Order: sequence, then C-alpha cells, then structure tokens
Amino acid sequence: MSVLFTNDALSTINGAISDSATTIVLTTDANLFPSPTGDEYAYLTLFDFDGSKEIVKLTARSGTSCTVARGQEGTTAVAWPDGSRIELRATAAGLNSKLDKSGGTLSGDLIPDGDGTRDLGSAANRFAAVHADVLDAQNLVGQVSFFAMNTAPDGWLKANGAMVSRTTYAALFAAIGTTFGVGDGSTTFTLPDLRGEFIRGWDDARGVDSSRVFGSNQNATKHMYLQSNGTVLTYPAAYTPTEMDSYSGTVARQYPTTATNDGTVYQNYTARPRNVALLACIKY
Repeated sequence: MSVLFTNDALSTINGAISDSATTIVLTTDANLFPSPTGDEYAYLTLFDFDGSKEIVKLTARSGTSCTVARGQEGTTAVAWPDGSRIELRATAAGLNSKLDKSGGTLSGDLIPDGDGTRDLGSAANRFAAVHADVLDAQNLVGQVSFFAMNTAPDGWLKANGAMVSRTTYAALFAAIGTTFGVGDGSTTFTLPDLRGEFIRGWDDARGVDSSRVFGSNQNATKHMYLQSNGTVLTYPAAYTPTEMDSYSGTVARQYPTTATNDGTVYQNYTARPRNVALLACIKY
C-alpha cells in the first residue's frame, strides 16, 4: 500500500456531514488533493479553530467527492458543519509508512506525488523534503507578512482592502470572515487594507488602548502646528491634541495664545518614525 502526498491541498467541505458519513464533498481546489487508485491512500485532517480535529483516510476521489474512512490515528469520528476546513497534513501514520527504520538507516521512496524529479537520495534530503511539506501543509491562512517586492507571491493576496470571492478564497474567508468588511454581502468579503498604515497590537482587554475593536482603524494624532512662515506657536496648557485620518494637509484656523486672528492657515503634523515602504500581503 502506498500513501500519497500533495502540496497546498486545503479546502472546506460542501455540506454538513454526520459522524458516520463516508463521503465528503470539497468546496474548492479539489484538484490539489490526491486521487488514490488501487491500494493507494492519503490522510486528510478535518479541523476548526477551537482545536477540534479528526483524521480521515482518503481512499478515492472523483472530482470534488472524496471517499474516506473516518476516525483514523486515534481521533474520533464526529459530525462536522458545512464549511469546515479540511487539508492534507503529514501525519504520523503517513510518515511512518514512508520511512523504513532499521539499523539507524533511513530508506524508502519519499519523492512526492507529481513529476518525480526531486532528488531525495540522502536521508538529509528526505527529512528536508518532509519538513518542507509539513510547513507547507500547515500554513497559517490569514497570516499577514511584508514583502520586499511590489507583487504578491504565490498563495498570498495584497492586503489592499479589495473585495474577493468567498468561494475562491474559502479558507481565508473561514479564517477572517467579514472582520474587515462584508464585501457585496453575499459572494465576496473584504481584505484588510494595510496600505500606508502602521500596525498596532490589539489591546485584547489589557487596558492600554481601551475599548479598541479588533481590526479597527485608528486616526493619527495631530499635536503641533506651524505658521506658514515656519514660526513655532505655543498652545495653552489645556489644549488637547485631536485626531486626523491623513498625514498632511491643512486644518481649520486654530489660534494659540501667542497668535492673533490674522487669517493664517496652519499646517498639521504628526510624529512619524523613520520607515520603509514594503508590500503587506495576507495568506489565503
């Protein structure tokens, strides 16, 4: 019998399943999952973000329809709701079936399913390949990272506030939902828009940034004004800085104690650290 592995096999289930169901229908990206024939098989993991998981054994796939054996490797078969996530992970049974451990020497064919061109001749290469597959299979959907290029790499979307398909990016939709916008309210959802923004850690009840809603925006604080000729003006001690949603421009006339109502328009400024502009992307 031969266990199969593929890269990036991640989807959601189309329709709820009972704890005894042996057919699972995938929502998207079914072509990324193995199609076992004969004595071939693969291990898939059903899971959600509260820690629940179940390993199933994939024995056949026809299009989006998967035939599975439930409750593998010590997990228990349970009912799963529509939209639950499912992916191919490197499991203990799957890896053990690929590795022959005798006399401290590793052997066995670990060339991944596909064109079979990867050179895995040494034990070190085999471990490196397995490690890479594990990291790839257990990717962090919804993770935000910055890149030193102006296009999003494979598997990532620009975090630019765009509305994207709830079906095409089902795993990302399952992870972030409508936190950053409902999209059109039915078929799309909104990505976070991190263009030109600094990132601040969510307060999460600590009390440093009280009452802050997760995923919300916060305006800059304008704290100093200059007269048009560059003279620094002094405000009364009771003056409270106000907020603004951009880093430049003009504000309505405000007169400090050392100025008169001469019609001067004052420029607003913010305290901004040195910075570098990189591309923010989100994993899907």
